[in-house]
Amino acid sequence: MNCKFIRELLSAQIDGELSHSDLCRIQQHLDECQGCRQVSIHFVALDRFVKTDAVSDPSTELWRKIRKRFAYERRDFECIECMRMFHIFNKPLEKLEGTVCLAAYVVVTISTLVGQKSVDVSFNARVDLGADITCIPRSQAENLMPLLLGRPVLVRSHDGSIKRTWTYRAKVSIHGYPDEDQSKSYRPEKGILLTDSDIGLIGMDIVSKWNLTFDGILKTFSVECIDQPQAISREALVVRDQPLGSWQLMTEGLQAGAHINQ
Repeated sequence: MNCKFIRELLSAQIDGELSHSDLCRIQQHLDECQGCRQVSIHFVALDRFVKTDAVSDPSTELWRKIRKRFAYERRDFECIECMRMFHIFNKPLEKLEGTVCLAAYVVVTISTLVGQKSVDVSFNARVDLGADITCIPRSQAENLMPLLLGRPVLVRSHDGSIKRTWTYRAKVSIHGYPDEDQSKSYRPEKGILLTDSDIGLIGMDIVSKWNLTFDGILKTFSVECIDQPQAISREALVVRDQPLGSWQLMTEGLQAGAHINQ
């Protein structure tokens, strides 16, 4: 029996878990090997120490250091929590009423930047890789009045004409799948357009931030969006997520050459 195998059996020997023949072989090895004999003496002494009441309570200073260490670990844990994940897993492509083909749809809610009111009813929005800007049903957006007006953009209509159209500033929240309680919120820099359709449209101003994949065989799509962790505390997050004050909104709107839509 080699030294490595013997030392693995020493703990079992102390606990009385070995057969008589194994004990004899171990003892024969200890009689011949000084190194393993010293390890055995150490194990016996450690076992005797653990079974006594010789261990004293930690000192006040030690407890203080322990609590301080826990506080640092808690802070680090909260910083890791800043890494937010948003997923849509294998959501089936759908053909909604009034549409002619299968498409990728997500569930959306919107809220005003004024921080006074949010839409209680969710609606469907089609993921459109050919659109530069996100569009929201006018019927849903009207529930958010007043809206903060953004910059005008040039939009090509269905008849091919190009016209100048105002954008609006709002928060767009995309819900996960199959967990719709999970959501990811955006404040599109270009603003949003209002559409007379009952179905919204998620453009590349949002989709470009996703890892979007399609499965042509299963006719499903998936979305993965993971924010990088930030070295900030939970208190900083709470402050950052507070609604902006009215004066800040007015300043933001005026800088954009906009007005508050009453």
